[in-house]
Amino acid sequence: MSSPPAATWGAEPTRGGLFEQRVWSLALAEPRTIWWVVLASLLEAALGLAGPWLSSTAMDTALGQQARSMLAALALLVVLSAAHRSLAGSVHDRALLMLRQRLEPLCLTRTLRLLVEVPLSSREPEDFGRTNETMALVARATIAVLGLLVGALSQVVLGLAALVVLGVRFPPLALFAALAAVLMGTVAAQLGKREAALGTLAVAASSREQQWLHVLLLAVPILRVSGATERALIQLRELLGEHVRASIAEERMRVERRVAFQAFPQLLWLGITTWVVYRVLDGEASLGDMLLAGMLTTYIMSCSVVVIALAVQLLSLRPQLERVNRLLRDLEARPARVNVAASKMPLSVQDGICVEGVWFRYGEGERWVLTGRNERFGGGEISWLRAESGSGKSTLLRLIAGLVAPERGSVRVLGYDPARASHLVAYLPQDATLLEASIASNLELLSGRPLPEVLSVAEHTGLAQMVAQLPLGYGTPVAVRGGNLSAGQRQLVLLTAVFASARPVVLLDEGTSHIDIEARSRIDWSRLSRGRTVVLVTHEPDALPTLASARAKSGLP
Repeated sequence: MSSPPAATWGAEPTRGGLFEQRVWSLALAEPRTIWWVVLASLLEAALGLAGPWLSSTAMDTALGQQARSMLAALALLVVLSAAHRSLAGSVHDRALLMLRQRLEPLCLTRTLRLLVEVPLSSREPEDFGRTNETMALVARATIAVLGLLVGALSQVVLGLAALVVLGVRFPPLALFAALAAVLMGTVAAQLGKREAALGTLAVAASSREQQWLHVLLLAVPILRVSGATERALIQLRELLGEHVRASIAEERMRVERRVAFQAFPQLLWLGITTWVVYRVLDGEASLGDMLLAGMLTTYIMSCSVVVIALAVQLLSLRPQLERVNRLLRDLEARPARVNVAASKMPLSVQDGICVEGVWFRYGEGERWVLTGRNERFGGGEISWLRAESGSGKSTLLRLIAGLVAPERGSVRVLGYDPARASHLVAYLPQDATLLEASIASNLELLSGRPLPEVLSVAEHTGLAQMVAQLPLGYGTPVAVRGGNLSAGQRQLVLLTAVFASARPVVLLDEGTSHIDIEARSRIDWSRLSRGRTVVLVTHEPDALPTLASARAKSGLP
């Protein structure tokens, strides 16, 4: 049951629709898998309805004529009915596993991309706990959506077919069964909403617990030397208790829902059986009719329970899913990004970077960081900014990099809006860190270039000389947050990755502040900046490249 490669969500943002709708669209882009489910559902419905009908007929005929062969045929039909449902269930499970295997990693990586790409000024502050819970939520929601798609498809087909057959033979019973299913769905929806509210509290408590645990693991040395371990553990126990209480409340509501799901079908079956028995005793129905009504009712209610359970599972995730959908809306509020570097559109390199009348603040009611700012950085030149802290230098670089957008005014990078041309810009912020991998892996991943090309750049940044002093060279593993390297060594790795990238604009925010004077003297700015527009922010005069072609911009208000 193989299928072609899954349709990707896209390297670029997919616009329009909620997260659930996008997962559905990805699943529907797997036609062979969906067709397997459809065919299995139709086969299950056909054989499932044939079983009760033939069983009813066989029972009436066999009892009336005392035909042992008919009873044997009845037993065979029961065996075949169980076998075909097991086979159909196997097809559904395989289809669900296949869709999950292909789509869950895609949805997880796509959501992480959203967390990274949403503008800094519009997204909520992220921490490890919230991010981890968001990714777990995406996995649960993806499984729920796919389960609803595969499970509901088969159950709805069988349930509706059973309802139609029951309506033809016993119209009052069909109406009663339909009303019972609607009532059960209504009750389940109310319980699902309450479960969702409790689930939101449980997720928030879990986020706080995971975040504090993450902080504790990173701060083990300082906790030990300050004697604060016990106090920190007390706070962790309080957070764990809060999470457990919220989880228990959510589970209690889940138990109530399961009880309701078990009670409704039993009560319905009891009512229908009683009604049919009275009809049989009055001579208005046969034992075969009683068997037929019972089996069809069982099909209808079991299908209703499965579909409602799947829908409630998705409903219970609704408050948490709203966070993912908010990320989608925030991202789509930006102009559609275009990989200008890979397109055939001409770049206005001679225009460089233009900042005209820009006003910016990080939130409504916050102070203005930039007020009517006008700047121009020539194409193919090195420019640097020197000013006091808090004067807006870092914010200006973020605007050029497209991480934030101005409230007024405009920013143009080589003739394009930064939000549409982020692939043109390599930006190294002050708080950049390395990945837990080897130095070589960091260079390849962060630059996007093959290692031999990066190593040639390392000769001009001075990284090659630094790495030559390490026992494992470029194979040296980087510890958590680069703790086994000095701040200057980390900056050299990042600086090399930035200039090894193919991006024509390079922004460095204190990119050499921790590199010692001797190491700075080995940086060949002339070679590195060739054909590039480079903007540096620094507080230290001796950190500036001494090029005749470079010009300094200082005194930012």
